[in-house]
Amino acid sequence: MKKSGRSVEKLTEKQIEAVELYYNSDLSSRDVAEKYGITQSGLRYWTNKYKKEFGGVPDGKKTIRG
Repeated sequence: MKKSGRSVEKLTEKQIEAVELYYNSDLSSRDVAEKYGITQSGLRYWTNKYKKEFGGVPDGKKTIRG
């Protein structure tokens, strides 16, 4: 898939799992990021990609700033 001359990659299963874990658990963004070996800003990037790819966030109570 191309957009503005750059390739747009879809989220991996690991990235989807991390985003869904964040939204559907009591874990903080820091805890989820640590579990997946990324930074909190990396998790925020994944959540933004998730929103674009799936048209929203997983059912859950949390919101993430960004």
